Amino acid sequence: MTAGIEYKGIRGRTASNTRGVRTYQHEHLYNVTDKLLAREYVIGSQPQVPLIGSQHPDDPEAWCESLQVRMVTMFAEWAVTANYTTERELSENPLWDPAEIEWDGENFEEVALYDRDGDAILNSAGDPFENVMRERTRRVVSIVKNVASIPTWIINSEDAVNSAEFELDGVLIPIGKAKLGAPRIGRRQVRNGVTFRQLSMSIKLNKDGWDLQPLDAGYRYRNGSSELVRATSDDGTDVTMPVPLNGSGGLLADPTPSTAVFGSYDVYPAFDFSLLPLT
Repeated sequence: MTAGIEYKGIRGRTASNTRGVRTYQHEHLYNVTDKLLAREYVIGSQPQVPLIGSQHPDDPEAWCESLQVRMVTMFAEWAVTANYTTERELSENPLWDPAEIEWDGENFEEVALYDRDGDAILNSAGDPFENVMRERTRRVVSIVKNVASIPTWIINSEDAVNSAEFELDGVLIPIGKAKLGAPRIGRRQVRNGVTFRQLSMSIKLNKDGWDLQPLDAGYRYRNGSSELVRATSDDGTDVTMPVPLNGSGGLLADPTPSTAVFGSYDVYPAFDFSLLPLT
């Protein structure tokens, strides 16, 4: 207790439940006899005032998220209102706050190279179509987590694909299915004397993986002597669109959707996502 400030106890309580989110307000009253102490910061720093992130005394799923200091009568009487909520978990130490994770999705278009069975999309002559598009969707997971400083991995991990299985919000993500976007680091903040930054990350999930898998096709091929020559039509003229190849540089004989060959290229760096702050 600060000399010149008398704590009168909790003199007001309110509570509400909105669609399952419980909120509480506790009003702590103080009498001030020393005018020099009649300041918002001094009153709001009294030991009876709960810390941001502290747990509600009765509801273990509610945490103090904000405080309001109010002068009731000129300098003499003050009220501090502590607001609790169950909407999200907090800790007195911001570095202990659990990660906030949200799942969303995005729509995009891509060139349709193969059908749902994995067969190539070719015309009746066995040649690939040009610019045949299909609509796709994929999961996008947003993560917000408090960190003590800028992580050392923040540069090397950009656009990286997971090199090992990892758990994301209780879901096991297989190797090569997740790609990390550019993380964002917020300004320095302080809660209860602890300095922290807010890290925001976006992870895109692709059920087909992130390897580049183009159809093996081109305007040239390697002949029996391994010489690189132009592909020609029956009349001897150069082809005007890529022709399917066999995966070794030669022409694919009698190409069909099931015999077409696709390449596989690792175009993104690999990174162990278990090193990310995801909990």
